[in-house]
Amino acid sequence: MIIRFSYTIGEEETVSLKSLGKPKIVPRTLILKGDRSNTSLIENLTTHTGTHIDVPYHMVVDGATLDQFDISEFIFYNPLLLEIIKDDLEKISVEELSRYEEQIRSCDALMLYTGFSRYRSSDPDRYLDMQPGLSEEGAQYLTGFPNLKCIAIDLVGIENVPEGRRKLYPVHKILFNAFKKLIILEDANLGLLAKKNVKKVYIIPMFIKHADGAPATAFAEIE
Repeated sequence: MIIRFSYTIGEEETVSLKSLGKPKIVPRTLILKGDRSNTSLIENLTTHTGTHIDVPYHMVVDGATLDQFDISEFIFYNPLLLEIIKDDLEKISVEELSRYEEQIRSCDALMLYTGFSRYRSSDPDRYLDMQPGLSEEGAQYLTGFPNLKCIAIDLVGIENVPEGRRKLYPVHKILFNAFKKLIILEDANLGLLAKKNVKKVYIIPMFIKHADGAPATAFAEIE
């Protein structure tokens, strides 16, 4: 069974940081207006719109850009989903992660389900402003697992974005300085995978030259 756990991009469906604005599909040509085909423009589409990946160049000046990844690096054969339920502004701690140390050591994609995505549709301001996230200590702990190729989370950012802005995104920088080819998947609908046996994960981004990230379609094989 295949489950897509990325959100659809659309003006109503997408929850975006206020600084980015909402994506908007704008008709460019229309058959109903006498044009030969239907084509569209997408306004306010950024590399961090909707379910998207961050790559090292997002936070590291000489970090790997998206086009430096091979397509094979977006397929994960040993994913691990952890349910670590969090509320407003709470942090995922080392203690919570270390309970799963042996499982993390053998996984290539670590998926952190906080359950906070329940507010994405019902209270988007809360989802954006009050989001929990990975602690700096938790990020440092994860750098001890060289097997990790991807970290996914059901939040708009792996760390609280307003706090990250003030502190210059320490969680991102800890991870991207330690892992030269790490992929961070944010705003993922991980609730669809909770309580399921996830066998394989695919994350397919728009391949954009010199990009710091990109919107992505993510799906999983479920047994």
